Amino acid sequence: MVISFGDGWRFGPAAEGSSLPGFDDSGFEAVTLPHTVAPLSWQGWDPAAWERVWAYRKHFDALDAWDVAGRRAADVMSLTVEAIASQRVTPEGQEGLRAFLEKRPAAWTSGAPKPR
Repeated sequence: MVISFGDGWRFGPAAEGSSLPGFDDSGFEAVTLPHTVAPLSWQGWDPAAWERVWAYRKHFDALDAWDVAGRRAADVMSLTVEAIASQRVTPEGQEGLRAFLEKRPAAWTSGAPKPR
């Protein structure tokens, strides 16, 4: 999936929180980049109309946009979690976790004490 970063922007005066994801930018103007604050002209410029702090905002879902080996990142994360969980429930995985928590070598390593 490819996300165009030239279109779909919102533009308006910067305000408290305008850099945060939950900011309500519904009153912002929809613009395409590149964009100018004021119409370009060689005459009749009014600096008071554009000399202020402005904000550009774009909405997108990063997890849906990321592509990992042809799969959505959310799907890859889910597969990874399932793979790790399935290994942790095996006897070898349980011994490894137990050894880690008890700060000792796992029974299946060369550094483990020999059974008596």
